[in-house]
Amino acid sequence: MLEGCDAVICGGIGQGAFDSLRSHGIRPVVAPGARSIGDAADQYLAGTLPTTAERVCLCR
Repeated sequence: MLEGCDAVICGGIGQGAFDSLRSHGIRPVVAPGARSIGDAADQYLAGTLPTTAERVCLCR
């Protein structure tokens, strides 16, 4: 499903999902704070998306 994907933008991610994406050559990009999908994609492409190294799971 993610064939050809270079990165996945998310608001939080568990370590297992992070490791799985990385093992397939996909960069997990954790962007803190609320924003629309369109804004996140635009900011990522412009190189202005704020990111964090935290692996926060928001599944609660």
